[in-house]
Amino acid sequence: MRTAFFSLGVILLVLAGGTAVAQILSVITLGYFEPIAIGSIWYSLDGNSLVGFQAIVEKSLAPSLWPPIAYVLQAPAFLVLAIPGLILMLVARPRSRGAGFVSR
Repeated sequence: MRTAFFSLGVILLVLAGGTAVAQILSVITLGYFEPIAIGSIWYSLDGNSLVGFQAIVEKSLAPSLWPPIAYVLQAPAFLVLAIPGLILMLVARPRSRGAGFVSR
């Protein structure tokens, strides 16, 4: 399980790196910083699933849950991907098996 979480963290960090590169290229072409939101990426990939997700959250769970989720969806994509990726990698990092420090 530790390996799966570590691998997921690595994947999230790779995706965060890709979105950071896209953000840098966007700044170079536009000439100013306009964050690329994770929600806009989701909407570009499949807008209907984003609308369906909102409906599920509001009708099945609680309508008051949608504003915090919408806030996260408006955050820059590289942050939304990098923060959980770093946390997963730190929490699930492989244990060292080498000749480590032995206290007496």
